[in-house]
Amino acid sequence: EDEKDCSDYHWMMARNLGPLGEHREAIAHLRKAKDHDEAALYEEFGWNYSEMELYDKALDYFQRAAHLREEKSGWLLAQLGCTEARLGHYPKADAYLKEALEKGYDTPENRQARGSAEMAEQSERRRPPSGLDGSGVQRAGKAERL
Repeated sequence: EDEKDCSDYHWMMARNLGPLGEHREAIAHLRKAKDHDEAALYEEFGWNYSEMELYDKALDYFQRAAHLREEKSGWLLAQLGCTEARLGHYPKADAYLKEALEKGYDTPENRQARGSAEMAEQSERRRPPSGLDGSGVQRAGKAERL
């Protein structure tokens, strides 16, 4: 019983410290919240690492949470999408963000990341092959428009 109370204490501390910008402290408490729902812990780890701009770590934890969740929430899908976008993985980001939107989860950050993913994808489709200008003519040095 005492261990469960301790775990709950650390969970609540982490949930209160993270939004205050105390992410390192929140993570330290999450590590001690061993008796809490594992997927929820991973989501919290991911969110705190994302707020610290440690996107590779954040993505790892969000993916762990997604693996454990039978039904992924719109929030988790949006976190996966925004994190993938921050890492430049636009096709994956777009898929996650669209799925989050289908579940009714949308935020300004979600819309911004979705827009970035769509713009990057469009830019890739329009970009001429390396060494060619927009007219398809090979140029020495800098490409010049005719």
